[in-house]
Amino acid sequence: EQHTRRAGLAVCHTRVVYDEAGYHLNTDSGLQAFIHRHRLPASFQKTANEWYLPLAGQLALHHASAGRPLLVGLNGSQGSGKSTVAALLVQLLADVQKLRALDLSIDDFYLSRRSRQ
Repeated sequence: EQHTRRAGLAVCHTRVVYDEAGYHLNTDSGLQAFIHRHRLPASFQKTANEWYLPLAGQLALHHASAGRPLLVGLNGSQGSGKSTVAALLVQLLADVQKLRALDLSIDDFYLSRRSRQ
């Protein structure tokens, strides 16, 4: 396990290898399973490693310095991927940063379970 600190970000890398296209494969994070489960293109792996893995590291740093739970909000139009990004951040925080997190949708508060399925 290797920890890197860049521009105020703590990024934890575990068993990082590269595939033939040069994308990071974090075999411990379950990123490939996430991409498959959410029916995302394989190219999303590069985006996740470049943007969301460092973001999870930054959130972990904020959490450690705050000394309390953090509330993180995502804003965007319908169908823009807010739920997917939230689910990915929950997984990265758990798998890579070893933090417990959960995601909630505004739909969880005003729609019944039947309506949301």
